[in-house]
Amino acid sequence: MVGALHYLGFTRLDIAFTVHCVSKFMHQPKDNHWQSVKRILRYLKFTVGYALHFHNNSYHSLQGFSDEDWAADKLEPTVLLKEKDIEPANTAVSQIVPANVYLHKPEFLSEIFKDYGQTDHWYFFIPRDRRYRNGSCPSRSANGGYWKATGADKSIINSYGKLIGFKKSLVFYRGKPPNGVKTN
Repeated sequence: MVGALHYLGFTRLDIAFTVHCVSKFMHQPKDNHWQSVKRILRYLKFTVGYALHFHNNSYHSLQGFSDEDWAADKLEPTVLLKEKDIEPANTAVSQIVPANVYLHKPEFLSEIFKDYGQTDHWYFFIPRDRRYRNGSCPSRSANGGYWKATGADKSIINSYGKLIGFKKSLVFYRGKPPNGVKTN
């Protein structure tokens, strides 16, 4: 069952994170894991007619999201948001794509997501990848360049009023800092 949901998660990104969390317990599932699978199936039945529509636009802006405290998750330190903050029914959160954009150039990202159409903003959940063990600066180096955050961080609040992350605007620079060349 979970394998079929994983396969479905390739086209239904809104369930990908939740299915990933459930699949971690496939070797020793408990009743609450089966309940989670049934909840995913009920969600799929309820949302069968839903779709995302992307509009053509010549301007692209990349938006990144990062969890405010990933170290608190003992199950998997690279989880983008803690499981208790994510609900399959919360479509505003579940439609954001989990991807580590820090590892890729913008051209590669646009190739990955061109099947979803072009939009003026792309939203991603990004894991915090620290350069130094005790440092506070996330590593933003990518193949052939680096990402740089611009503007002020905007808080992301879940439906319970809890801070679950930050919205950051990122710009890609080719080359190495501080001599990188800003791209469009």
